[in-house]
Amino acid sequence: MGETNNNQQSGKSKVCKPAIVSPLLSILGIFLLVLVLYGFGIYGFIGQSWMPLYLRPLYVYGHLISALLGIAGIAAGIFAIKHVHNKRSILKGRWFAVSGLLLALAFLPFWLWHLPSNPFTARERCAANLRALGRCMLIYTSGDNPMPRDKWCDLLIECANTRKDMAAIKKFFRCPANKNGRCHYAINVSLDSNPHQVVLFETKPGWNRVGGPELLTTDNHNGKGCNVLFHTNTVEFVKTQDLANLLWNPGQINKRHLNITKAKLKIVHTAVMQFKLDTGRFPTEEEGLVALIKLPDDVKNIAEPGGYLETTQNLKDGWGNDFHYELYPESDRPFVIISYGADGKEGGEGYDADWPEGIRKPKDY
Repeated sequence: MGETNNNQQSGKSKVCKPAIVSPLLSILGIFLLVLVLYGFGIYGFIGQSWMPLYLRPLYVYGHLISALLGIAGIAAGIFAIKHVHNKRSILKGRWFAVSGLLLALAFLPFWLWHLPSNPFTARERCAANLRALGRCMLIYTSGDNPMPRDKWCDLLIECANTRKDMAAIKKFFRCPANKNGRCHYAINVSLDSNPHQVVLFETKPGWNRVGGPELLTTDNHNGKGCNVLFHTNTVEFVKTQDLANLLWNPGQINKRHLNITKAKLKIVHTAVMQFKLDTGRFPTEEEGLVALIKLPDDVKNIAEPGGYLETTQNLKDGWGNDFHYELYPESDRPFVIISYGADGKEGGEGYDADWPEGIRKPKDY
């Protein structure tokens, strides 16, 4: 009787373990891929080039692990199908193996579609090199050492303590996207202490290059823009359409503020004249230019409903200071609107000078 039971038990089919493992590995790989894509949100779909640097390794390693699980699922499925076929009298689980194999094969194209590259692209490595050069410049100048701009590359090389350091610094001078030349960066010829000013920027291959926007190039990144190092030792990739907004010399920002001031003066002057046409009088000095927005009680019924200016920002000059309004009947002008310039104080020279509307622009320096 015992011998009969043993024969019956030995005749029973068993489930092949690899056949069970195959779908489990495939499902785990698919789950991890979905977790990576959705876990990284929009970055998982628009690509790792837009992803914050600290997320890159997690993104890449997550993909690699999920791919390895998928490959393992395929291998386990193939092994199980072959093993069950050879021992089909005592083993079962072919459909488990087939399902695992099909799941893994269906999962691989998605992995290939989102195939990650090096965690750091040429653009990021170029930015890292610029940032490293900025740190080298800070170290060199921290001891009150002057840095002649026409020798800036040579001086950074000379400050290396060992040959190993020298070799590392030499690598910093090159953008990984460009294989030609010794250095792909230039220093701003008008370098000052403004934190928003350009310090180093991408240029064509050379050495000790010094200049301004005329040397800047976007060729290293297919014309999409270039990396720029600012005084705060921060690096930004500036798109081609935004390069015109870079600050190269201290006078640039004042020029911009002056142009804004002149444009606002025209707007406010027109609003004052319209106030006079509608009400028969100019705003008093006590009322000030705010009367163009918050209408005085005595003219509310005859003035333009809603006022003559949309926002109080129009009452500030390009430097953010309030315009000064005076009635001026003793001159050929009934009133004058004045900007006190960059310093916001009466008097001054250059861009600090007072600016009545219509006055000649200052000497560019």
